[in-house]
Amino acid sequence: MKLAFSSLGCPEYTFEQMIAAAEQFGFQGVSIRTAEGTTDLLGLPDFSARLPESRARLRDTGVELLCVSTGVRFASELRQEREDQLDEARRYIDLALELSAPFVRIFGGPVEPTPDYERTMNYVVEGFRSAADYAGPLGVEVLVETHDTFAKGSSTRDILNRVGREAVGVIWDILHSLRNGESFRDTVAELGTDIRNVHLKDSSDFDSRHFDVTLCGEGRVPIRDALMLLDASGYSGYYEFEWEKAWNPGIPPASVAFPHFVRYITDLRRSLDARDPYASHPGK
Repeated sequence: MKLAFSSLGCPEYTFEQMIAAAEQFGFQGVSIRTAEGTTDLLGLPDFSARLPESRARLRDTGVELLCVSTGVRFASELRQEREDQLDEARRYIDLALELSAPFVRIFGGPVEPTPDYERTMNYVVEGFRSAADYAGPLGVEVLVETHDTFAKGSSTRDILNRVGREAVGVIWDILHSLRNGESFRDTVAELGTDIRNVHLKDSSDFDSRHFDVTLCGEGRVPIRDALMLLDASGYSGYYEFEWEKAWNPGIPPASVAFPHFVRYITDLRRSLDARDPYASHPGK
């Protein structure tokens, strides 16, 4: 089972500290959203002037940079803003290529349900196509996350169908689809083999408007069910712990949350591996 964490869980860490944390706590990969207290990764020396050193650090440790998780969006009504976002996407795709990361995350929305919905969707689709056309020949895949307007697998499937590019896949954030009223079974049925990465998190109080953050196993998100469905679908990618410390500074630090997650998910994996293979299929 390949485990990664999002740097949202350690927003003040340098790149070196992230890699060290992965080694210390037993993660095989890292996804980068924040570093040194900023989301402007391209402005940091580790991802510009010191890029060769960052590349060597990954190579020497064997830790994989899984995803460059951008905040890029293409839903603006303003053409110049969309062009600026596409330029930013291309620069992050270049960064992913330099650090051998297979994925770059781009947000689909939000796209408001107004009379202009279809026009805005066309902007989003055009942006994803352009990003994918740039990324695909470089061996990088653009991922849309189950988030905001596209929180459900059904709406994510819609954008995948409209974009129609092989270099576009999905990050399934299990909480966002669930809190927007879609069962795990329906999400996996909709997205299936297009799921490239899975964000795991737990929450005790959530609905379509809000959610809190708890350590895994202390909330009411049925993480075990998600793993079982992914097993059945043949998923073999990473399970990424998204501990949103950057947005929720009052929750426990990475030094607590990261090792807790590894213990929790490792124990859960063992329990699933040890179960009766026919237990969930009583008809067989």
